[in-house]
Amino acid sequence: MGRVMACVLAAVGSCAYAADTPLTQLRFSTDVTLLLGGGPFAVNSNAVVADDLSAAPGQVSGISFGTLPAGARVLAYHQGANGDHLFVLDTTVTLGAVTATPRTVVAYAPADRAYSVFFDGAAHGIPDGTMIDALALIDDTDLLLSFDVPTLLPGNVFADPRDLVRYGAVSGAYSLHFDGSAAGLAPGLNVQDVHFFDHNAHLLLNFDGAGIVGGVGFDADSVVELTPPSTWHVVYDGSMRDSRWTATGSEADLVALYAQTLRKVLDVDGDGNVDALTDGLLATRFLLGVNGPALINAALASGAQRFTPETVQTYLTSVMPFLDADGNGNVDPMTDGVLMLRYLFGVRGASLSAGGAIGAGSPRTTAQVETYISGLSK
Repeated sequence: MGRVMACVLAAVGSCAYAADTPLTQLRFSTDVTLLLGGGPFAVNSNAVVADDLSAAPGQVSGISFGTLPAGARVLAYHQGANGDHLFVLDTTVTLGAVTATPRTVVAYAPADRAYSVFFDGAAHGIPDGTMIDALALIDDTDLLLSFDVPTLLPGNVFADPRDLVRYGAVSGAYSLHFDGSAAGLAPGLNVQDVHFFDHNAHLLLNFDGAGIVGGVGFDADSVVELTPPSTWHVVYDGSMRDSRWTATGSEADLVALYAQTLRKVLDVDGDGNVDALTDGLLATRFLLGVNGPALINAALASGAQRFTPETVQTYLTSVMPFLDADGNGNVDPMTDGVLMLRYLFGVRGASLSAGGAIGAGSPRTTAQVETYISGLSK
């Protein structure tokens, strides 16, 4: 008997895992103080919290990067590969030996509990009176930034509040990375924050108001994903996840944004590669309910780090929600299992979904299924 598992996180009209990049954690701040999660936990604009994306309303916990002044609001946030917390505040404050302004990206190193300047916007041509209100890293080096007002940058690069610009760490030059107007965002909308996934170049974005982009509606408590060049999904809707987003009488804004995702979800045996005759076979057997030695028989790579039935089964159980290849909220061996195995064997296009391999209620086209499984392989 196969395994079937419903989605554990509901978003707008569909399973949140229908998004192209499966998330394991979402970090954010809010513009007003709220009690969120199963705890509940107090969330406010002076801090960043993490939602573990478990069954609604989830578990919400604090992210520590020192003690920030009570009057300061976190505008943007990112965590670097080295563990340092990067952030921007909406007012000028002193943090240790650092004077932080709304044009300064500050780094907090947990190891020595010290603040430093990661990026001095004033020294790099960001005009006075402009706030950096969105921040992410590309390849952990280049910066993605957005601003609260229309801004002219060195090199004659113009950025609307709907846009994202890239600052090259090596070149020292700005360039337009995301054109909000060309994407269809209405005038007056402002990017609140951004997250960039290096492995697939997708963007997560949140905005300061409601709108529509690519036919997808969003609110100020929503996070949307852009799959290049022009496919959009809502991946998080605060008020649908937890009614307390509207506890103040109006919908609170989700402000700073950072996300975590698993890499190479389909590397089941943990050898660093994703292969049809090992990982694909292991996943398919698991979904069909195979246990014990039969699960791994002749299906492990030579460098496998998971090489017992127990470790393979434990791993696949932990990533079960992400194996919903067609995004319909159920994980089924005759649809999702078939799709993943075919994809790993190189099958593409109409042949991938032939024979009803995309399950009933799926929000994904065949091309979107390809994109999703590709993300599980990287």
